[in-house]
Amino acid sequence: MKQGRSPLETWEFFQFIKKAFSQTYLNKLFSISSTQIKRWARNPRLATGDKASNNPIDHYETILKDLMEDEELRHIARAIISRQADIVGCKMVEKTIAISNKKTIAEECLNDLPAIVEYHRVLIDVNSTPEMVKYAWHEAEKELSQNYNIWIQQRGLLT
Repeated sequence: MKQGRSPLETWEFFQFIKKAFSQTYLNKLFSISSTQIKRWARNPRLATGDKASNNPIDHYETILKDLMEDEELRHIARAIISRQADIVGCKMVEKTIAISNKKTIAEECLNDLPAIVEYHRVLIDVNSTPEMVKYAWHEAEKELSQNYNIWIQQRGLLT
């Protein structure tokens, strides 16, 4: 990894944290030996034998990919990524445009109401966690984006 470049591969991330944090801290955090952390930090293309191994991020990404393959479970993957984005001061934005399945703006507006009501319910509930509020907000925001997209589509403004 070149100086000043952010780690892009998962093994590069572990190389970086190996240098940034003490070995004792990492051993306690992961409850593993120093040897295992070294394996996670090795470039798999250059390692021979069992000198490199999949790290926790690799496994985590496999789980996320599996969740994204199931239409009914995608929201779980997106919710955890949204939580992590928030930790580093970012906001997750989906790559795809929010597509409406309604024919008119009026139908789409009526379709928003359950998501907006749910957001307000979660917001008011004293037992709601920040993750619950963010998830409800994201769902309401997605519904409102569909309104905007159908509006620009009907006016021929969508290119």
